[in-house]
Amino acid sequence: MKSQSIALSSIMVLSTAAFADESNVNLPAKDNQDPLFIKKCEEFRQAKADKDIDTLMSFVPKHFKDSEDEKNALLHT
Repeated sequence: MKSQSIALSSIMVLSTAAFADESNVNLPAKDNQDPLFIKKCEEFRQAKADKDIDTLMSFVPKHFKDSEDEKNALLHT
C-alpha cells in the first residue's frame, strides 16, 4: 500500500510539472490588463530576479526549449 502511495505521488508531481510547463505559454488572457496576464508577468519578473531558469523556461514555447541561446537571452534581458 505504501509503495502504491509513493508511485501515485510521483505520477501526480510529474503530471503537475508537465501542466505547469505549458500553463505559461499562450495564456488565455483577454488583454494586458487581464488579472491572469498581470499575475504571470509578476511571476516572470520574480523568476528573473531570482535567476530561476526552470520557471523562466516555463514561459518559453516547447520548440525553443532546447536552445541554449534562448536560456541565455532570458537571463540577460
